[in-house]
Amino acid sequence: MRRVLAGIAGTLIGAVMLGGLAAQPPQPPPAREPDDAASLRARFVRRIAESRQMIERFEQAVARLDRGEAPDAVRDSVEPWRRRAPGSTGANGGRADGGPDRGELPDRATIMEFLTRHYPEMVTRIKDLEKDNAPAAERTIARLAPHIRELLAERDEELRALRIAEFRSGWESMGAMRRLIDALRKDAAGAEAAEAQKQAVAAFGAHFEAQSAVRTREIAVLEQRIAQLRKELGEKLSERDNYISQRLDFAKERAQHPPGQRRDRPEGPKPDEAKPDPRAPDHAKPSPDAAPKR
Repeated sequence: MRRVLAGIAGTLIGAVMLGGLAAQPPQPPPAREPDDAASLRARFVRRIAESRQMIERFEQAVARLDRGEAPDAVRDSVEPWRRRAPGSTGANGGRADGGPDRGELPDRATIMEFLTRHYPEMVTRIKDLEKDNAPAAERTIARLAPHIRELLAERDEELRALRIAEFRSGWESMGAMRRLIDALRKDAAGAEAAEAQKQAVAAFGAHFEAQSAVRTREIAVLEQRIAQLRKELGEKLSERDNYISQRLDFAKERAQHPPGQRRDRPEGPKPDEAKPDPRAPDHAKPSPDAAPKR
């Protein structure tokens, strides 16, 4: 519980610091054109609102932990990217693919590496844009960052692949939409508009199919999780009588001591009653050369 509280508190402090940094005026290099005042203000106001929402979310999580709610449930509702899917954990309990296991946005190098591997067309567009409008290229990367963070955090390999396809088709459909609008403004009855509409129809259809594939897999994952929960519940229900007996024995044992005297709970043995490992021959003590337990 203390580790969970400490983790949430650390994330909360980081969120506040990020919010404070976002509220400071940018320090662009001299050659960079200044941002439009209205758009810059709107972006900062949006970040302030997002920071406040994040703080409120963590405050509610701390209150839930103080009320005794299960740490796993609180973590999964506040930090879904930390949720452990069955069989998806890697070495040391981390990500199976070795990716970042926290909620910070990926840096520029990580974004470009991801795009090179999964969306090389976007890399070409960004590099072309950097030649003519470097600030616009950086804004594009900033818009891509939260999407890539979610893709890297996805633990189900099949669902991650489907989300990447949805991510690609979504950006392609937006590009097709812009080209169609431009062509319609030039000449709604011209050949350019007709070709742009044909490409847009194909892009919209591909994006719809990608979204449907993601939802289908999400349903399958949820069904697997529900089946696992039902199995665990069935096993738990068979322990009802044993659970009641343990609680009654605990109450009877507590009744034999004065009020206020602290007693160990029945969930585990008392420290001085720990049993030796029966697998050790004659319950021998560990060798002095053995590494100390941590």
